[in-house]
This record gives sequence, C-alpha cells and structure tokens, in this order.
Amino acid sequence: MASNDYVINDSKGNIVTTIPPGGSTGSTLPLVFVGRGTTNYGEIIWEAFYKLLENFTNGSQPSSPVKGMLWYNDATDTMFYYDGNSFVPLSSLSSSSAGLFPMDSAATNLDLTAATTTAVFTNSSSATYYPTGVMFIPNGTPTATTAANLNLKVAVSEDVLETVSVGISNATSHAYFAIQGTTKSVATGEALFVEVTTPATGGSLNVDVLVYGARR
Repeated sequence: MASNDYVINDSKGNIVTTIPPGGSTGSTLPLVFVGRGTTNYGEIIWEAFYKLLENFTNGSQPSSPVKGMLWYNDATDTMFYYDGNSFVPLSSLSSSSAGLFPMDSAATNLDLTAATTTAVFTNSSSATYYPTGVMFIPNGTPTATTAANLNLKVAVSEDVLETVSVGISNATSHAYFAIQGTTKSVATGEALFVEVTTPATGGSLNVDVLVYGARR
C-alpha cells in the first residue's frame, strides 16, 4: 500500500478496499469510489450521492451489494435491506410480525399452459419464511378458455397450498389466494414451488407470481 493510496474502512474499522491514484473500485461495490487525481471525479462522487439519496431505486436489485444497504424496488413499491445474503423486505424487521409483504424482490414469470414445477421463492437467508398468500398477475392479455389447476409446495405436493383453480379472463384482473391452516414453512436452503397439475388450455395464460408472508 502506497502512502498516496485511499484506504476505505467500513463502520467497524475493517478495510474494505484500497484505491491507488487514478484508480477506482469499478463494479466491486454498489457505488464507484475513485482514487487521488481522478479526472472528472466530481461527477462520479455526486452520482454516488444521488444513488444513496434515492436508495438505488430500480426494479432490479443493485449489483455487488454490501451488508446493511437499502434498496427501493419501484416495480413492487417495496423497501429492502441487504442482510449479507439476500435483500429482505424492510417491513419484516419485527420478528413477531405476521404482516403481508413480498417474500422475494421480484415476481416470477410462469406459463400456466404447461404442466411444470417452478421455484417462485428460494430462502437463501438464515431466517425461516411463513407464506401467507400468493398472487397471480397477468403478463400480457390472457386468452385461455379453461383455468389452470395448481398447488404450492416445499417438500411434497400441496404442503403449502392445496389445489386451486386459476382462470384470469382479462389483463386488468388478478387472482389471489390466502394460505391458511397448518402449512409448511420455508427453512434456510429450501424453495417454494408452484406445481401446475392441470394446465390451462385454449390460448395463453402467462402470469407473474408474487408470494407474501412473514419472516422470523
């Protein structure tokens, strides 16, 4: 480390990175930090400040996140924080709360005219998730003439939600199903799947799937 390098420390005093004169952190961090003597450094610095001001507002999560950072997903109107493994909805901070919040940072697109089993949420955190509801939002204009039958599962078929019928007739409608009774939670490393047992027929039925629940 040269005497004219910039040494960047985190809140605990740990060295995050060292930046030589004229160098930068590039894409290794969610913000670009530059070294001594960098040309047009003002634009780079103020752009970084603005991203902090808006909490990285975007429908896609920031790349190279760091533990503790905030991100506002304007596609789902949800604030998230990064726990070191994944982005978690900010509304789930209270472990005693069973409020309704998205369990994932983005919806999963699903074709309900095919008999498939698709993961719509994967728990990469150390917490346990408890699904409370699932929403199906049309992606495009549905033309299917019959509904699709499907269930939600973690380990075995229907251990989260027993078979329901999803038939959406127009692009301005949606389907929502509450998850209640004795159901399977999603532990660390587990995934929640939508299992289409009877596909829709007679046309297209493409949906975006959002799962809601509690975390503790």
